[in-house]
Amino acid sequence: MLEDGKEPETHQPALETLITNPDYAGVQWFGIEVNIDHLTFKPERFNVSWPKYILNKVDTYVSQTHDTRSNFLAKAALERINRTEYRYS
Repeated sequence: MLEDGKEPETHQPALETLITNPDYAGVQWFGIEVNIDHLTFKPERFNVSWPKYILNKVDTYVSQTHDTRSNFLAKAALERINRTEYRYS
């Protein structure tokens, strides 16, 4: 979802709402908690130190493609991760 540009939805009905729903009468209930805090579009700042010549090349590229440094770096990182065998958790 994130790579498609869609924020994951975390809305869910209250358990009490489900339990009292006649469609679910007689079912067994269990729950699991999944932390999805790492799946967000909320930007997080970090510092990057590059040699000036690389920064100049990036700036030239992003100005010609109407992009931003941040977006360029994010796309480059995802492209690199997706073409390797590395699987993040």
